[in-house]
Amino acid sequence: MIERKGNIMKKYCQKLLSFILSVGVCISLAGPVCAETAQPPVPEGVEIVESVPTSVCSEEDIAETVADSIEPENAASSEGAVSIESQSVSEPENVQNTDNNEQEISNTSESSSLQDESEMEATSTEENSARTYYVDAVNGQDENDGLTVETAWKNLDKINETVFQPGDQILLKRGCMWSGGLVLQGSGSLEAPIYLGSYGEGEKPLIVGGEENYKVVSLVNQSYWEINELQITSSVQHHNDRRTGIWIENKDQGVLEHIYIRGCEIFNIPSKDTNSDVECLFGGISVTGYGSNSKYNDVRIENNYVHDLCKGGITTYTYNEDRNIWDATFGYSTNVYIAHNTVRNVKGDGIVAKNVDGAVVEFNICDGAANGGAGTNDTYGCYAGIWGAFCKNTVFRYNEVYNTHRFLPGNNDGMAFDTDINCENVTFEYNYSHDNEGGFYLDMGDAKNSVVRYNISQNDKSRLFMFSSNRNLHLQAYNNVFYIGEGLTTDIQDDDFAAAGSDVIYTNNIFYNLGSGEYHAGNAQFINNCFYGNGTKPGGIGNIIADPQFQSPGNGATGIDFTSTNRLSEYWLSDTSPCINAGVVVSSNGGADFWGNELYYQKPDIGAQETAFQTPEQGIQIQLNDNDGTIAYLGSWTYDTQCAGGYSGDSHYTSQQGASVAFVFKGTSVAWMGQRDKNYGLADVYLDGVFVETVDCYGQENTYQQILFQKVGLTPGEHVLTIVCKGQKSAAAEDCVIDIDSFFFTRYETDNLINNAGFESGAGNLWSAYNSASVSQDSPHSGSYSAKLAKNSSYEQIVSVQPNTKYVLQGWIRSERAGDVMTLGVKNYGGNEAFSATADTEYQQVTVTFTTGVNINSVTIYGYRQNSGSGAGYLDDVTLFATENLNAYDALQNAASPLQIPTYDGSNQPTHPSVVKFEEPWHGYTYWMAMTPYPFNDGSYENPSIVASNDGENWVVPAEVTNPLVGTPNIGHNCDVDLVYVPDKDELWMYYVDADDLVSSSVKLIRSSDGVHWSEPTTVLKDWVQKYSILSPSIEILADGTFMMWYVDTGNTGYTGQNNKVKYRTSNDGLSWSGAVTCNDLVQPGYQIWHIDVHYDHATGKYYAMYPAYPNGKNSDYCNLFFAVNEDGSNWETFHAPIMKPSNQGGWDDFCLYRSSMSIENGVLKVWYGAKKQEDSSWHIGLTERNFEEFLGILS
Repeated sequence: MIERKGNIMKKYCQKLLSFILSVGVCISLAGPVCAETAQPPVPEGVEIVESVPTSVCSEEDIAETVADSIEPENAASSEGAVSIESQSVSEPENVQNTDNNEQEISNTSESSSLQDESEMEATSTEENSARTYYVDAVNGQDENDGLTVETAWKNLDKINETVFQPGDQILLKRGCMWSGGLVLQGSGSLEAPIYLGSYGEGEKPLIVGGEENYKVVSLVNQSYWEINELQITSSVQHHNDRRTGIWIENKDQGVLEHIYIRGCEIFNIPSKDTNSDVECLFGGISVTGYGSNSKYNDVRIENNYVHDLCKGGITTYTYNEDRNIWDATFGYSTNVYIAHNTVRNVKGDGIVAKNVDGAVVEFNICDGAANGGAGTNDTYGCYAGIWGAFCKNTVFRYNEVYNTHRFLPGNNDGMAFDTDINCENVTFEYNYSHDNEGGFYLDMGDAKNSVVRYNISQNDKSRLFMFSSNRNLHLQAYNNVFYIGEGLTTDIQDDDFAAAGSDVIYTNNIFYNLGSGEYHAGNAQFINNCFYGNGTKPGGIGNIIADPQFQSPGNGATGIDFTSTNRLSEYWLSDTSPCINAGVVVSSNGGADFWGNELYYQKPDIGAQETAFQTPEQGIQIQLNDNDGTIAYLGSWTYDTQCAGGYSGDSHYTSQQGASVAFVFKGTSVAWMGQRDKNYGLADVYLDGVFVETVDCYGQENTYQQILFQKVGLTPGEHVLTIVCKGQKSAAAEDCVIDIDSFFFTRYETDNLINNAGFESGAGNLWSAYNSASVSQDSPHSGSYSAKLAKNSSYEQIVSVQPNTKYVLQGWIRSERAGDVMTLGVKNYGGNEAFSATADTEYQQVTVTFTTGVNINSVTIYGYRQNSGSGAGYLDDVTLFATENLNAYDALQNAASPLQIPTYDGSNQPTHPSVVKFEEPWHGYTYWMAMTPYPFNDGSYENPSIVASNDGENWVVPAEVTNPLVGTPNIGHNCDVDLVYVPDKDELWMYYVDADDLVSSSVKLIRSSDGVHWSEPTTVLKDWVQKYSILSPSIEILADGTFMMWYVDTGNTGYTGQNNKVKYRTSNDGLSWSGAVTCNDLVQPGYQIWHIDVHYDHATGKYYAMYPAYPNGKNSDYCNLFFAVNEDGSNWETFHAPIMKPSNQGGWDDFCLYRSSMSIENGVLKVWYGAKKQEDSSWHIGLTERNFEEFLGILS
């Protein structure tokens, strides 16, 4: 008993002290433990004081606990240390430490915690079998057992001969050097990895590989290893063989787990001096796979210093030996994390992540990759700094890459970053690149969905971007800063290889070019960039040519601290920069700028910084080049790219009579810049469609960049400057040429977010046309132009917006032929696509309201002529503005939460509400509701049920009622209940649909005199040949006692019907019904009506219809709620806009609005409506209400 109690207490002390040491706090020990034991001293930071009672733990227990609990990399010994001077290279100061990193980067924090946990597990798990082995090159003996410092092994052979077990530790004494290599054997476990590290004081242990040690430290086909705090080099001087410092290999072993390499220094490793797919994978640290079943999970390579190598620094890859190539078909390693490493002066690549999925490569420094200095042959060199190949869903961020060499111009590469072969969804963000001979970025051309954002490039050479092909080229480069200093010849895009296609899109970047290089734009798209300095600027949309007003461009330092909020502040914008609020929204943008500022503040800024600056009250002076996409040229113009004196070395000119140019801008002043010359003639200038003056462009000599026309003091808003060539000249002129060099204007933002809102440029610039969309003078609503859309054609415009903000979209639309549908709508805003429509031949102003989602920064506005009929549709005078309150535009607001209504199946998911309201309680309740459960779209539960309430909000199942009132039919399903109170019988009647889902459907009736006891079903209407021809019957009893039934006929198509019709029947008794009459005027343009609820107002004799309807071409999952009025029973009046739409994504009613039920009480409209949630297909009923007169006023 005493021995057992002592063991338990010893284990308790071990675990307690291990925990205390792992968190780095002071502990108290009784007696001078370190002085009297042969164990390593307590790590630095652990204070020894005599304050713990000796009765708790004996001195022997505590001493053993200290020895077992010390973290190996912190262990030290003052005995037997050997000084190493000749081979060691000290670790650079700028290798970053995750423990000191205060920036909240999840992977970095995880790295620190996992390291602590794994080390603690390695010393405490499976303690009965796990052992710690010590190796001392000076005082050790190979005859020893290696289990204590005094009985340490001497040589590495002892390690190579041992198959290690889970939890084992192999500790090499600091300050010692060994010649040879390590071939590690055995696998750890998830709970107890094997640990290779150091103990003692002084330099890290040094292993010097010899001629036969091609892999100085190798681990083949093993899992759960951690290699820490070693120095590794080689004594070999030739370059005849492939050599590597740390070699991890998987040879068809499936997935190997948990390989950690931390805090090591690898240097002076020679390797074969050729350039091939094989050779470039050797060098410093290689995590390799050979064969189709060779992958890894949980790889962490952190805080290593890799330098002065003949080949690459750090590489992960899977290799196909049969084909002698990398191979993506072999699959991907997962949970790979490469961080806080420094790679310096290596002849090959710096850091390469191949065959990985979801890897993170961050906080690394790569200095002097591809330098050629470690080998003998300078002609090889297709290398880059940090890059990936055969990788997907991988991010490279917070890395600094500089001094990457290109060798010879014909050797390609030499850039900082590269998205190489077969990459998908790879992102480079928040990186700093400078002084790289091969440029900034390479894309091999078959990468999919590459993103380059919020990076800073300073003085990169040769070219910023290189594309080796455009087979599948798809790149988004946005909000980067590219600085090219004086004397450099850096091109923006390389023109010696593949030209960029239209799927290369540059957005919101700053190109600051003081060098002599050109853009070589190819077919790349340039959107809202800022160009400054030299080179012919590419065309595009919204690009500005202006000084971005950086703090100190070109003076970014080397070795920046990515955790500093002031890093590279040289590239902060001034508060008067023209780049402020001049960008466009990019969705899925990462959420932060280069410095961690949240996106966006008001409108996006151009560049890597999102400032909190306001647009100056006086506006910002902007100059747009003549090739900008916001400028519309009509008639015959020549684009001159050799106009040496032009603003950007180019201009547009014409001498054709009537040729015109229109510039649409939002601002308060404008100027036309162009040439004067002896062969220049006359032009008429119009502002907002009004003639202003005739300008004579004649000059006795050629002068460039002249102000030919200017106007100041304009009312803030959108304006159109139009210049028309007269084809005439003054007497002194030799010809009648005019030209456009640039436009200068004072930008002033307006409430209307739409650009070219009235199409008064005479062209569809700033709108994207689909199919046959054009701008025409045929039928403007105002001004001279409107958009003309043929059948199945549209104009779209992407507009920057603020997240979680209410907006109102309005415009004027009409159809050329009655019955053809023309729409104005919005999509991609965080909810279902919404639009208003008309089939009228006269212009109608329509309104669409919406609230953007919490992560939405842009929406798509469109006008669309639906794919029916034959005539054109017209769109004009579109506005979009934010508002604090939508009550003035939305007839009804969505309920914040659904009602809690019990259902017999226990799901509490009802729909199809039909409510009867009594003036006085009827059998104890004021409100009675018929409904059907519809849990997760399961129609087998869709059976008639009854609940009651005294306030319309809190619903119960009345006592003695047993739901469902009717069970599931043997064939098909029940649905679509409607509840009616029959006064002369004092009964509730419940109609419902019984559809066999095969060939027929029926309307059936059950009756109750007390709401509790219900009759057996009676069939009152049946269609024997169409299964969905009587949907959602809505019955009202008129003043004269006539029963009227409205319903929706979809024939046999059901919820996908595209020719749905509303019909009605009459009855004298509610049992026998007349033939059907089609309501030809109860049609919602652009939509298909799905269900219907009609309310008859006995006081006024008016009919009100409320109905869900889905867009043409969609199905009933996309229903909005609409309203119609029938003043006298003869004609229905519908309204353009829905009275309610599904809420934004995530709401309880975010997908589909269904059958509703209305009641008008004391001038208040109450609406109970069914709705579906998209995420889980759950159904509920909500209640919304509004003053009825206000409701009708908004509709009209």
